[in-house]
Amino acid sequence: LLAAAERLLAEKGVERTTITDITSEAGVGFGTFYNYFSSKGEVYQELVRNGLDLLADRIDDRCGRTGDHRERLRIAAEEVAGFAAQRSDLFLLLFTTNSDVHSAVKTGVEGLTRCLAGCLRDGFDKGAYQSVAPSLAVRAMIGIFAFVLRPLASDRRNREAVTASLIRLIQGAIIGAPDR
Repeated sequence: LLAAAERLLAEKGVERTTITDITSEAGVGFGTFYNYFSSKGEVYQELVRNGLDLLADRIDDRCGRTGDHRERLRIAAEEVAGFAAQRSDLFLLLFTTNSDVHSAVKTGVEGLTRCLAGCLRDGFDKGAYQSVAPSLAVRAMIGIFAFVLRPLASDRRNREAVTASLIRLIQGAIIGAPDR
């Protein structure tokens, strides 16, 4: 049901997709839907939660394999850019005004915030990053990700260039330019 709902999100959007569409796409009976979900909004909440949890897990996993602070910033930017490009419709769903989905987005972004803070904590503790509040730096990163990658989700042609620029931007903002 979740995979079917995500495919339909790409084709029709949240508002135009019906429960009948989802169950037909999934190849199950209409009543089966209600064994798992109480509403269409709940399906999309679950998609958002699962997607952002998976993104946070990927960042945690890759960051856990390196102690290089610059590399950790690169990993975060690459993973978020990859998510925006590979699951573009789900990424764009994060910007919806649909109230059913908004609460899941808020929860998912809070989880991503905790993930990024954990990934970068050591760099802040060791003075490898700018002397700014880590929570502010993480919120700024999420804001940059959201607004820089939103067009990438719709137009993937420049993915590599956008990702490389995003990495330089994030590294420059958090690590800073070397003293001269």
